[in-house]
Amino acid sequence: MLAEPALDFQVMDRNEQEVLISIEGEDVHNFKDNLQGPPPENELTLPDPVQAFVDAARRGMFTNSTTPPWQSGAELLKKEVDLPASKQTWRVLFRNIDPGAYRVLTNILRARLLNSISMKTISPIAAGPDDALIDLKGLAYPSPYQPIPFDLNYETPTRSSRDRYVHLIFAAEPDDATAAIVFAALETWTWLMLLGGYPSDDMHPKQSAAVPEPAFLLDSRTIEQAFPDVFLCDDDCYAAVINWAQVLHQFTYPLQVMHLR
Repeated sequence: MLAEPALDFQVMDRNEQEVLISIEGEDVHNFKDNLQGPPPENELTLPDPVQAFVDAARRGMFTNSTTPPWQSGAELLKKEVDLPASKQTWRVLFRNIDPGAYRVLTNILRARLLNSISMKTISPIAAGPDDALIDLKGLAYPSPYQPIPFDLNYETPTRSSRDRYVHLIFAAEPDDATAAIVFAALETWTWLMLLGGYPSDDMHPKQSAAVPEPAFLLDSRTIEQAFPDVFLCDDDCYAAVINWAQVLHQFTYPLQVMHLR
């Protein structure tokens, strides 16, 4: 059985709240910003996992079912690192994120080499009459916000664990600035999967990952994000990129079709 860190999860189901996230364990030393020397050769350097999650949340990827993704977000308020004690703490403000997003974040942390994980609502301190603690057990991943303002096509893959992709097909040829925005957002999304955020129900986060190729312009109106070799994720991971694409469509450049496989 894979080692499991002790988990203390006390997060409320609220539209807006500050959450204190604390971890202790070996991988604190392996995050890119915490390395004490050059990164090991031929090894993937781990980003700050909470920062990676916040970057996705602020792009609207985890919006709840009643809020347009451009009204959903997150802000990293404070970060503290104690390397001698192998501890790191973040204070994050979340707005209008789906409860299932905390499942993604918890998975990302459970996939690391840690002894303990703590996640607690700290503000507002007083619970309202309708507030309740989120129960991680059986919690579904976030789903796409509806209605989706562009055509969404899903092609059933021949093999679920490889040869997967996302095609973003624009109404007109995107300029270089738009393409750069898309490439950056797709990289943010793929880190969620690479870090173990979306295991299927019968899989431990340490067993879950996806290995992306760099996104590229497939033709004059299509950007492809492909996973040719490894895609060990629940298909619910696509909801995050669908939600972000709605922000892109609304404020940056109109999409015609999103095609998933």
